[in-house]
Amino acid sequence: KKDINDIPDKCIVQTKYIKILPDCADLLFSEINKIQISNHKIYILDKFQRLLGIYDMSGKGIGKVGNVGRAPEEYLNLTDFSINKDGNIHIIDGRLDKMNIYDKNLNFITSQKLPFEADIFQCLDDGGYLFGLSSWNKQLNSNDKIVKTDSMLNSSIRFCEYEKGIDPNYWISFYQFLQTEKYIIYNRFFDNNIYLFSKNGKPLKNIHFDFGEKNVPEIALKNIEKKEKMYDHLCCLKNFTIVNDDYLLGYIWDERIDKIFLIDKTAGILYLGEPHPFNKLGNVIGICEEGIISCIYPGDYLTYKKDLQLPEEIKQHLNNEGVVLRLYSFNNKNKSK
Repeated sequence: KKDINDIPDKCIVQTKYIKILPDCADLLFSEINKIQISNHKIYILDKFQRLLGIYDMSGKGIGKVGNVGRAPEEYLNLTDFSINKDGNIHIIDGRLDKMNIYDKNLNFITSQKLPFEADIFQCLDDGGYLFGLSSWNKQLNSNDKIVKTDSMLNSSIRFCEYEKGIDPNYWISFYQFLQTEKYIIYNRFFDNNIYLFSKNGKPLKNIHFDFGEKNVPEIALKNIEKKEKMYDHLCCLKNFTIVNDDYLLGYIWDERIDKIFLIDKTAGILYLGEPHPFNKLGNVIGICEEGIISCIYPGDYLTYKKDLQLPEEIKQHLNNEGVVLRLYSFNNKNKSK
């Protein structure tokens, strides 16, 4: 076990910066809740602003997906999005429990009613979907965590169920499906299992984290606000975990403190530390073909800029209140997949 800043410099390579340009009022976001880089475009979801913005690889705004409203092509609450292999953009509206589909040029195609309440989803290569269902779902597939459907949203396979007595009103983080070159990855807070699926939704592997005496007991999953003190001594996975043949990278909630970790499986080393936009890993927000995606917000930069070494054009962009994406990969032994 080592500190996160003890990761050797030679392990992190190919750093690339993308300046997200604040040149369009319709695309201004306050926080990145989910990011995907696909077909040479950057998709950024801000749930608070109910905004899914699209940018080119230079950071210039292209447009936003849909509008807020009750019309068939609109949404009230933009819960999640996914891009299929044809480049069509799918979103789910958690308020109206529906899926909207737009083409790559942002034109509305169709809207479908969801048969259940879902938090997250992922388009599959076979045209179907994986859904992460809400813990409060009382419609079809009640109490199921993950289901696979066909293109018409008919449930075909259910994978696992929620723990008994889980508190549906308590969230410690957003969560999401992550897509890598080899896997679709799911993990949710309070569940120390990471589920790996194929691109067609076939279950491949389950990675279990055992925190020993810090594991969250069943009694701590209900009426959590009255039991928060218990979490002073507990630990669980949160946000997401990136799984590779050589490493695991993700977040935990340890004694009510956010921490980021990198497990080098080849060397048998755990690197662990509190998340910081300027530590060796940065503020990790996702993964793409070019590697790990981290983010630098201008507020963080203004707080720490005296101690930073960044290209001058990046510093200027942050001083002008622009957001910067940092893309990096690991060396050949830990090459991102």
